[in-house]
Amino acid sequence: MKLWNAEVSDVMTNMDGRMQSLVKSASHVTVSPFSKPLRTVMEYSYKAGMGDEFWKFRNNVAKAASSLEETPVSLNVWNTTVGGNSGHVIVFYSHVDYSGFDNENVVWTKVIDAYNEMFGENSFDTDQSLFDSSLEMWGNYSEIWRWLPDLSSPVVDM
Repeated sequence: MKLWNAEVSDVMTNMDGRMQSLVKSASHVTVSPFSKPLRTVMEYSYKAGMGDEFWKFRNNVAKAASSLEETPVSLNVWNTTVGGNSGHVIVFYSHVDYSGFDNENVVWTKVIDAYNEMFGENSFDTDQSLFDSSLEMWGNYSEIWRWLPDLSSPVVDM
């Protein structure tokens, strides 16, 4: 934060900024995010009063992914803590390269199977339906981000 205030805050022209913090219970971090420079980025906005439905699903997905001995799934879940809209969450799925997108059906089938084994038959579909109903209208979109080290500041240990 000191680095941000010293180097960035004086030159900001957009005051719609936000700060997010990692939600460890909903994340399954298997590698440094810098070792997998490609990200599927999912942004969600959930309705007021529907946080339990939203977070139950996100936390259980992380538990299911963590239960697999070898899973290439690395997900980081970030919750808006300062600024921005209440109920705004960003989920990052990291990939080494574009080939990681090709096998998502195989990988996620394993996570879904683990989810159902841990939380009961058809629990994934039931919880995902509740998760979907927790989202605001237009409260879900995705992007692909690519980290370019040559165009970035050096990584700083926090």
